[in-house]
Amino acid sequence: MIIQYLALLSLLMAGPDSDAAEKRLPISITYIASSGFMIECGDKKILIDAPIGEFTADWCYVPTDSMTELVKSARPPFDNIDLIAITHAHVDHFNVNLSAALMKNDRQTVLVGPPQVIEKMAAVPDFQSPKERLYSVWVPGDTGTTIEIAGVKMHILSGRHNSWYEEDTVTGEKIDIHREVQNLEYLFTVEGWTLFHCGDSPMSDRETYRSFGFGEKNIDFAFMHWWDARENPSFRQVLIRDIIKPERIIFKHLAPNRPPRGNPERDLATAKEIIIPANVLEKRVFQ
Repeated sequence: MIIQYLALLSLLMAGPDSDAAEKRLPISITYIASSGFMIECGDKKILIDAPIGEFTADWCYVPTDSMTELVKSARPPFDNIDLIAITHAHVDHFNVNLSAALMKNDRQTVLVGPPQVIEKMAAVPDFQSPKERLYSVWVPGDTGTTIEIAGVKMHILSGRHNSWYEEDTVTGEKIDIHREVQNLEYLFTVEGWTLFHCGDSPMSDRETYRSFGFGEKNIDFAFMHWWDARENPSFRQVLIRDIIKPERIIFKHLAPNRPPRGNPERDLATAKEIIIPANVLEKRVFQ
């Protein structure tokens, strides 16, 4: 397999386009499961952190068997996918076999992700793909780059995964088991709409996002890790409010046994609207 590798060093991204037409095409956003969404606008169809599936869990929403069959055969709504954008290689964000099956049956689909994702794609038996359909993107040092793939403009930030500490059974030391995970954050520009997906970023450094161009341009949608309603905003909520500045927040990483407590919609100081998907394949259209 030939893989297109984008070694784009130390290129800070410009902000998202500001010259969007006053009248834009409608955009639809479908919740797939966990942190996965489908974006449709004009003739573009994008999957972000999907497809996933073929496992059971109560800590995240998982697609049904019937949904994964639609994915494998590239049948509606998983037909004519232009772009699959994967933030990182964890099972609740990426299924390598489902991605390969979809790409075998939909010859226009392009997949972009960090090297750890592309390496998994390369290891799928009998999966052959021309170089223009797989893109490995990594820019070391919490910096970003701007690329266009399948007619979709993307500003991509490379960084680390949110920490998760477990005790080493031998030494008793607390170890961050996610310390080596490559995580990408995507800002898409689609027909004048801008959509931001942070993957599993810790979102702990304001200056990284400022240098990435946030705070200067309009963000229509931000796919953010859920939070519970609280009296005082967290560091992450303040960063989102003051630097990301999205018009709408759509919660991700939801689970059937862990709905956000309280009433997150009241916290409109962070965004004008907070949307909580309730079901897989729930679709919303925005004008």
